Amino acid sequence: MDSDEKRNFPRMIINCAMDFTLVDADNNCSGQAVNISSTGILFSSEQKLNMGDCINVTVPSNMPVNVLRAIIRIVRVEPNRDGPGYFFGGEIEKKLD
Repeated sequence: MDSDEKRNFPRMIINCAMDFTLVDADNNCSGQAVNISSTGILFSSEQKLNMGDCINVTVPSNMPVNVLRAIIRIVRVEPNRDGPGYFFGGEIEKKLD
């Protein structure tokens, strides 16, 4: 963590695979979780999402529980300058069991 970071909730770098679907849709998508905090997530995917989209996210773990299962609202979209796809910033709307 960058000690100069001016955030209320520090980020945890996780760099792992994740799955997501658009809320009210059946399209299974995958991405790469970059980091998470108690209020949001940064991830990349080749799937195009738009600002305001809500997605069901599962960030799995090799432990008996997932790192994160939540409904996320997309609040930032940036093209990946180093390859295909996009980077997305998401705000946690609701944590799921």
